[in-house]
Amino acid sequence: MEKDNYAGDSHPTMSKSAVTVGMTLILILAPLAGVVGAAPPPAQSASVSSDDLETGIEDLSVSENAPFTLRADYTSENANTVVDNQDVSVLVHDTTEVTLDANYDHLGVFSQDTVPLEYHGDESDLTDLNLIVGQVDPDEGTSVVDLLTAFGGDSLDPLNENVDFQHEDNDPDVSDGVVTYDASGDEAGQYVAILATDGLEIDGGDLTVESETTIAGLESFVVQDGPSTVDHPSAAELGDDVEFTAGPSGIDQPVQHGIVLYDEDTFLDESTLIEIEEEISADISTDNVTIHSDIGDLNGEFSVEDELELFGFSGGPGSETGMVSILDVVAATSDQTGFDEDQVEAGSTVLDASATALVVDDDSASIDVGTLEEWEEGEYRWIHVAGNEDGDQLETNTGTIDLYDEIDVNFDVEITNVDDDGVVEGDGNVSVDANIENTGTTDGEQNVEFRVDGDVVDSETVALDADEETNVNFEYETEVGDAPGVVVTVASDDDSDSASAKILEQDPAEFDVTSYTEDVGTDEITLTAEIANTGDQPGTIDVQHAFNDEVDVNDSVSIDDGETKSISATFGLEDTRAGNFTDSAELEVADSTSGETLHTDSKSIEIDYGSIADAVDSATGGDTVSVGDGTFEENVVIEEAIRVRGVGDDITVANETGNEDPIFTLDSDNVVVRGLTFTDASTAIDVATDANDTQIRSNDFVADGMDPVINVAGDGTLIRNNVVEAESEPAETAIDLTGEPGQDGTTIIYNTIVTDPDEDGDDGTAVAIHSENSNESVVQTSNFHAGSDDNLGVVGTNDIDVALAEGPGSLSDFTADGVYQPEGALNINSGINEQNTSTEPNDPAEYVIQSVDVDPQTVLKGETITVSATVENEGDMGGEEIITLEVDGTSVNATEDEVELDPGEDTTVSLEYETTDAGDFDAAMVSETDPDGLSTGFTVQEPAYFEVTDFELDDDEIYKGETATATATVENTGDLEDTQTIHLEVNGYSNATESDLYLAGGDSAEVELTTEELDDIGIHNVDIVSADDSDGGTLAVLDPGDSFYRVSIDEGATDDSVTEGNDLTVEATITNIGDDDGDEQTIEFLIDGTQKDTESVKLDEGASTGVTFTYETSGSDVGSLTATVASDDDDDSKSITVDEYTPPSGGGGSPAPPSDDDDDDVTDDEPVTDDDVPVTDDDEPVTDDEPVETDDDAPVTDDSTDDEPPETADDTIPGFGVTAMLVALLSIALIAIRQLN
Repeated sequence: MEKDNYAGDSHPTMSKSAVTVGMTLILILAPLAGVVGAAPPPAQSASVSSDDLETGIEDLSVSENAPFTLRADYTSENANTVVDNQDVSVLVHDTTEVTLDANYDHLGVFSQDTVPLEYHGDESDLTDLNLIVGQVDPDEGTSVVDLLTAFGGDSLDPLNENVDFQHEDNDPDVSDGVVTYDASGDEAGQYVAILATDGLEIDGGDLTVESETTIAGLESFVVQDGPSTVDHPSAAELGDDVEFTAGPSGIDQPVQHGIVLYDEDTFLDESTLIEIEEEISADISTDNVTIHSDIGDLNGEFSVEDELELFGFSGGPGSETGMVSILDVVAATSDQTGFDEDQVEAGSTVLDASATALVVDDDSASIDVGTLEEWEEGEYRWIHVAGNEDGDQLETNTGTIDLYDEIDVNFDVEITNVDDDGVVEGDGNVSVDANIENTGTTDGEQNVEFRVDGDVVDSETVALDADEETNVNFEYETEVGDAPGVVVTVASDDDSDSASAKILEQDPAEFDVTSYTEDVGTDEITLTAEIANTGDQPGTIDVQHAFNDEVDVNDSVSIDDGETKSISATFGLEDTRAGNFTDSAELEVADSTSGETLHTDSKSIEIDYGSIADAVDSATGGDTVSVGDGTFEENVVIEEAIRVRGVGDDITVANETGNEDPIFTLDSDNVVVRGLTFTDASTAIDVATDANDTQIRSNDFVADGMDPVINVAGDGTLIRNNVVEAESEPAETAIDLTGEPGQDGTTIIYNTIVTDPDEDGDDGTAVAIHSENSNESVVQTSNFHAGSDDNLGVVGTNDIDVALAEGPGSLSDFTADGVYQPEGALNINSGINEQNTSTEPNDPAEYVIQSVDVDPQTVLKGETITVSATVENEGDMGGEEIITLEVDGTSVNATEDEVELDPGEDTTVSLEYETTDAGDFDAAMVSETDPDGLSTGFTVQEPAYFEVTDFELDDDEIYKGETATATATVENTGDLEDTQTIHLEVNGYSNATESDLYLAGGDSAEVELTTEELDDIGIHNVDIVSADDSDGGTLAVLDPGDSFYRVSIDEGATDDSVTEGNDLTVEATITNIGDDDGDEQTIEFLIDGTQKDTESVKLDEGASTGVTFTYETSGSDVGSLTATVASDDDDDSKSITVDEYTPPSGGGGSPAPPSDDDDDDVTDDEPVTDDDVPVTDDDEPVTDDEPVETDDDAPVTDDSTDDEPPETADDTIPGFGVTAMLVALLSIALIAIRQLN
């Protein structure tokens, strides 16, 4: 509902539009805001009548000082968007003329908190006063004058229609003359406050007079939701739009925004006088008020981009630019304010001010506010106000911006120090210092960013006067993965500087084997490695345990930094072993990802595998029981077709104490007993009747007191290469074949048997054979006598070498009287050495290496050769020997089993060797009886190996988008030629054109490779890589900043050399490699550091352009000179040779070098013609004093001077509604919603 009149037609009152438009013109019509709302100083209060004002409402009176006694305190901490106000004074024509200081020093709004209201009356009155507060309808408007008018009428209904009274406090919070109102729960909007005695009360939101009451104070104030967020540049050039960014906002959309910009100094320097022709009363009328304003005109740009409703005003869209008279504003708003232009006396001061308003469906808005070139330079205040359509949400803010005719702010940046000493990734900070200098001529403020690898990690606002400089410091907390470094950049709006910061890699996972132990049980062994990660990072490893030929792998074992883990593997012990063995255990720790071996360890473990009997019991047919070193006192019965083989150097097998049984009883077919020493028994080996085809080979028997040493009852027994020796006591019989008549043949061959330790003794029988078995048995090539000079390793003889018997105990010498008797048909070969027939022994087996061959004779390192040898037994006895392969005297391989050869027999033995080193070597095959053997040479060649060294970058710092060139030396350190692909890697990935390189063995070459354009800012690993090796370094890719003009001289288009007197030409490409469009830069051309020419260039982001410069050389340039092309950001140079001019032969004197323009030279004495200088038709030059003709040939002169002011807008003020509304916004922003006219 619109109020027409509160107290009759004699004084029209303001509508809500009038309140908003008229009463908020504080910046332009300050008197309207302070005419009766101004509180004079207490000292002046006595000059105003204290009589109550008359009202038309029963029991209601208003103190004459009510408009002056209650004032909102805009200096409190809860006041927001506070701005300074100009001086306002009031001249009251009463009985006597009184001039009052009516100034509000500050204006503002309050947050939703406490609102302090200063009381300038008698403080003792406060104990009897009540505080009443009401919220004004956002679609309406109410001022202190409205309140006075309402109270001066005959009804409070109009007031109650516009105000919802919500708060009544009969005991308000009062301290030091300040009444406090708690607005913490209130909506944003305009509020009125009334101080009154008892009798004025609230009933359902309406104000009622219940009993006689007096109004002692009136005030109006505004509460907002909170300050708005506004970003803007620190400075701008006059004539340009200033871009403000408002938001994000909590206001419901659509959001109505308005920003005003005005010359605060001019506004504050001027004053306003309000002349009141009558005393202040409840029926005061604007007809009796005259405004005297020093400000006469507004000059600026005003724009409303959308239909707008804000604080009771609606209008738009529209815009206008130029000068607007205050009188025109008053005339256009007279219906709303109650004033006309006749009541305003305007001064000559022009206030520079602009405003923009718009509506957006977003929580943020970009608002452009125009400026005019003719404005004065200086600091301008801006005020922002935002609200919703309903008017119950409000945000405001204020600040200043510097406006200049021309902004010359240039913040140069130079990084002065990067403190990265010893910084480890994830465990330290990089400190960066930079100097920021404003090399411009105007003051400025900029946001200086700190970037790491192109990402903004921090910033600092820096304000600098012209020629002022300051230091900024930034800290970067490193992260794991930053090694080997980062690129740090400090950037202003104008400049940036980058540097590389070296960052140490955290010690990677580093594994240390702190212990390697074994736990040997009865049937298994457990190997345990204690592995500690002594690095700074967790890691994953593969742990391989090996025991003899068995391998156990623990894959992907994760160990945190500082952690120790036990990694174990259990292996079963071979149950077919007996005695002591030295077993091997090996440990290998490898990186799970790369496979690189990190640690190896090995150890020898002595293990006693126990008795032979236990091993035999564990074995099954076909197994081999291996017997290691040890003394075994036991009796062993072998009931499986197994092989018992001694593999140690010191093996003694004796009878178990108190047991008269044979040490070994062979009770199965195909049993082999080999390589043992038997002693201390009545019988060493007994071959049972059912044990056929057994073998007793290469054993030693200490035969003292035995009878027999070997007892054979089974068929087909082979007794070969044994030594039977009585050391101190004769044995009765060595080999007894008399127990079983009908036994199939036994072969006794290549043995040495002496049963009497005295070589001249007469005790013992070597071999006793039952007469019925004689025709099946063979005794061949054995020694039955060993003299001290025979070199058989034993000494002794036998009483009877071979005896026949009808049974045990009935022996007869088969060779009695020295003559072998044919009776009995015993097959006795002539090779038997019998003391009665020969004194020469059968020589032992002698394995002679007859020939050696290597295949192939030339191999590459790591390849395998096969060495083959022909081995012949040149002795009289059969033998069993291990054949060994030696390389340069070191044993590298051997036969797994003994090689068995009869006398005169030969065989070929082949052994393999995997080469490990390059060079020429000797391979020898040796036997136990031929330790020198035979050898032959072979060659191991180093394969082609392309070693990469001397890596170098042409520049270890480049800018984003540039390339880098790397060189390195590649040498083939091998013996063979090869061709390999050489490539360039960046961070492990190929990043350049590959190059195929051929090198003969020992040759080298330099390679040069160029990366692709690199766009990732940071420190990168760059390597030149062959198939075998790599070498590299780190490259910093720097941040070029917002714009960066890179310079690259075109080598192909630029002269390498010229002759003196001729022009040299330099062409270059300028590219903006920055992230934004660039400003205009001057590209300099310098010769040996002296500027010779320039060219202006302006490039958008990513754009390029070419520049060409020429320089006329002279004799002083002969030699070498440096041509440089430089932008503000970068430069490139080239060395150019200037050759001395040599005159043609046959000429006289020394003519000057030729000129490129000999035919076109113009001397100083010749007139300049053609188009060099503009001329008129009369050949007269055009001067500045003559008029310049227009297109229609009419001369035009420019008579304007700088002293003439710009033209004002015409009297009709088209679109003035826009101006009025924007002026209102200006006032609202200043929170001049006191509406006090």
